[in-house]
Amino acid sequence: MESHPYATVTLPGGDVIVADAAANAIIKVSAHGKDPQVLAVLPPVETVITAEAAATVGAPDCAVGLRYLAEPVPTDVELGMDGQLYVTSLPGGPGEAGAYGSVWRINPWTGKQRQLADGFAGATGVAVSPWGDVYVAELFGGKVSVLPRGSSTARTFLEVAGPAAVEWQSGKLYLTTVDLSPEGGGAGALLRTKAAFPVRR
Repeated sequence: MESHPYATVTLPGGDVIVADAAANAIIKVSAHGKDPQVLAVLPPVETVITAEAAATVGAPDCAVGLRYLAEPVPTDVELGMDGQLYVTSLPGGPGEAGAYGSVWRINPWTGKQRQLADGFAGATGVAVSPWGDVYVAELFGGKVSVLPRGSSTARTFLEVAGPAAVEWQSGKLYLTTVDLSPEGGGAGALLRTKAAFPVRR
């Protein structure tokens, strides 16, 4: 099985949850590093192949307009104060060419999953505030979005080029950025911004 362990979070009991971007699965590893088990597999994401997407992947013109089931590709995982896992998904292949990313909530014991929101352009990082607000780094969207607790509609929290990862700590949001332009050469930065209060729906 192909594997790309992309992000981790540790449960209170010591078990480790792994977002495996190549296996398209959420893996649970015991506190002793043994008995890895598949906790959840996100469903594929249906996309329509555009002319731009076809050109990017070298598909023939006859593929334009066809449905494509993109791999879900989990990119980050965090543990909320409610004891649930929050996972971002950035679909592979043609799914990278549009706003097909999503955020999921997964029970860390049963694997039961629920999609909280979709429509993110390159969801590569997730952070959860103590109040349950969910922040999503949209690498290709040039912003960090916030999904207020109990809402299924995200809105822009911060416009910034190339947000890659986002973390919550002590009332502040930390994020890394990467310059994806040909001139930028992949240069990165670490930013910090205040996000100390619950977001109103």
